[in-house]
Amino acid sequence: MIENLEQYDKIVMLKDGSRVLIRPVRANDAEDLLKMFTTLSPETVYNRFFKLRRPFTIEEVEKMTSINFDEEFALVATPLQETELKIIGDARYYVEDKTGAEIAIVVQDKWQLKGLGTAMLQHLINIGREKGIREYYIYVLSDNAVMIHVAKKLGFKLKSQSYGISRFDLIL
Repeated sequence: MIENLEQYDKIVMLKDGSRVLIRPVRANDAEDLLKMFTTLSPETVYNRFFKLRRPFTIEEVEKMTSINFDEEFALVATPLQETELKIIGDARYYVEDKTGAEIAIVVQDKWQLKGLGTAMLQHLINIGREKGIREYYIYVLSDNAVMIHVAKKLGFKLKSQSYGISRFDLIL
């Protein structure tokens, strides 16, 4: 288990000049993460989960905030200025084997296209590299041009496409 999660805190400035703290998720983030999920547009939900799903329950989100950081790593983004939401992004990887992991990310609609997703993924990849992860993959809907752009920008390469879903791999 990781002792000092604060070492992974990072402040970033977005394209619009706003500042955001990217930090590891905490068990007490469940209510704020649930609030973010309830504000996502149907398109954003579909792009993240590949289906329209019923709203999250607090129990589901509590599982997402009570994690074993040796098996997965999760970051949340919190704006440093006063906003209606305390959490505006969630990025995580799930270790598949000792050196490979699947990445997933969602950014709240009002905060998209400002560089937050790119910053969160880059930070997550750097943390994983430190922990021995050498291969990442991400599944993206083939018509999600923004996420495909972010993946390519970070060095991911298209590995496969099937049934409207593209897999991008990054080997460090």
